[in-house]
Amino acid sequence: MLDLNEIEILQVALAHEKQARTFYERLARHQGDTPGGDLFAFLAEEEQGHIR
Repeated sequence: MLDLNEIEILQVALAHEKQARTFYERLARHQGDTPGGDLFAFLAEEEQGHIR
């Protein structure tokens, strides 16, 4: 069973994961169909699911 500190740490980590994914998705859209856009799209996909 998780204690309250562990739960809080996981909640913060999930929030950070979502913010990072949103940031990379925005950069990917801004860069468009370029190698930079592809890189940011890849990074956005990589951010999803690390915590789960």
